[in-house]
Amino acid sequence: MAFFKSMWKNSSKHKKLCEELALANSIRDFSENHDELEDGSNEAINYSVKYLGNTPVQTPRSENATAEAVKAIITAAKGNKKLQRVSLAISPKGIEMVDTTTGETLLQVSIYQISYCSADANHDHVFAFVGCTLGSEAEVKEMCFRRTAEEINLEGPLVCHAFLCQKRKMAQTVTLTVARSFERAFQIWQNKQFHAERKRKDLEQRMERELGGGSGELAQKTAGSSGSSSSASGGEEEASNTGEPRSLLIDFNSDLTEICSNTHHHRELLQNTWVSENKDASLLVIVLDTNPSQRIIRQKPHNLTQCLDSIVAFANAHLMQKAQNKLAVLACHHHATEFLYPTPGKPLDIRQVDGQYEVFTLVEKTIKQKLANLINNAPRLTTPTESLLAGSMSMALCYIARINRNKAPGAKINARVLVVTGSNECASQYMTYMNVFFTAQKQGVVIDVCALDKALSLLQQGCDITGGQYLRLEQLDGFLQYLLWVFLPDPQMRCKLVLPPPVKVDYRAACFCHRELIDIGYVCSVCLSIFCKFSPICTTCHTVFKAPAPIAAKPKKKKMKT
Repeated sequence: MAFFKSMWKNSSKHKKLCEELALANSIRDFSENHDELEDGSNEAINYSVKYLGNTPVQTPRSENATAEAVKAIITAAKGNKKLQRVSLAISPKGIEMVDTTTGETLLQVSIYQISYCSADANHDHVFAFVGCTLGSEAEVKEMCFRRTAEEINLEGPLVCHAFLCQKRKMAQTVTLTVARSFERAFQIWQNKQFHAERKRKDLEQRMERELGGGSGELAQKTAGSSGSSSSASGGEEEASNTGEPRSLLIDFNSDLTEICSNTHHHRELLQNTWVSENKDASLLVIVLDTNPSQRIIRQKPHNLTQCLDSIVAFANAHLMQKAQNKLAVLACHHHATEFLYPTPGKPLDIRQVDGQYEVFTLVEKTIKQKLANLINNAPRLTTPTESLLAGSMSMALCYIARINRNKAPGAKINARVLVVTGSNECASQYMTYMNVFFTAQKQGVVIDVCALDKALSLLQQGCDITGGQYLRLEQLDGFLQYLLWVFLPDPQMRCKLVLPPPVKVDYRAACFCHRELIDIGYVCSVCLSIFCKFSPICTTCHTVFKAPAPIAAKPKKKKMKT
């Protein structure tokens, strides 16, 4: 009888039927042994396999590409005498590979980072999956529901991982486990969306009752609705309170029963319900030229007050765009540069104005108070002096570098600098300007310039180098409108707006001897200093040059006598 069974199994006519029967048995065994995924449990299922290796692939979902990758992995693994034995933990969170000998986590892939999995047809004992491994050992225990949408994508390198199972049936069971984990993850996401919608409707009803009824009646209604809501939600509420992983985009773990009793939890739920988790922030550093030598201030001193009010309103508009936005304001005076906002140490104790947002009040009062102290403590001017704009921009870049160094892991800060000045251009700071411009370009910082008086060619070069916007105002009327129209949008959004047309950039250099812009000059071959006239000794590096010889006249050709 065993002889006939072996002939029936080995017959090519019934080989496909055997495979279908084995697969059906695997599905039945899987359904009987893994019912915990259906009743709501998220515990991982472990399998003891051997790790063959991995290889990069180009296509995220392709049976042929995966088969070729598995073939390449097996060919490379034949030279290895002893394969590494690992434990695969598969759950709705993802796949985790742990070394059975040392207990070290070798691989951790989110369920949303897996694009394809299969039991290889040519090598029936091999299970393989294609995924994008964006995590590292420092991100252990950080799976899909604890990440944001920007962090979970398949833009990274796609890698095919292959594992050798003891039996063909085991390889098929592992594949089915991954498929069932996908289904369970999708069910969890749907349940969270359903309960979040129900929480939102309950919150709207309670707010309507709060506006329509008295305090005593409100307390009774709130208690009744809280009890009904908690009893209706059932196990889902308990799961969220016990630390269930967060969803992909939205966090709905706020307890609804604490909303009416605590305003902070009320705001937190509204933010978690309506706003997706986004760590991107925009840092705006405003460099305001407050030098009294400016012509617009000498003629009309109240222009400084008008400009300051417009700058404060513009800064508050930037903070109002997004809660993660950051702001810094520097005052560039004739003798020093100081931060007007934020101030080091403890913020100022300022009384809030009724009807105004607390941060707006803090920004306005802090900037005006610090600027008043700077002007009162400044030395008296006897002659007009230039503004220290180059040094102020250097301080702005240093501040941006410090903010980027201290930012949270995974956060992204888009930094830019806005220079508002009415001073004349000074070529004595040419080298400092160039260093600032190219440093900003390397750091990815955009420099915008708003000229309130005359055209500034050097700062115009900086805007062109860093990809910023340059705008010259003929008059101060409508200064705030220009700020909101041209400089408030982020540089990424300006391509979609109708902005003033760009002007022709003047790329003339300034000579090192008279600090004037020149068209043609002499350049030192050692230090590349620029001079408007020839000098036998370079004043920068003290290199001695020979005097240029006079140009010899070409001899006239003698006519041949015929």
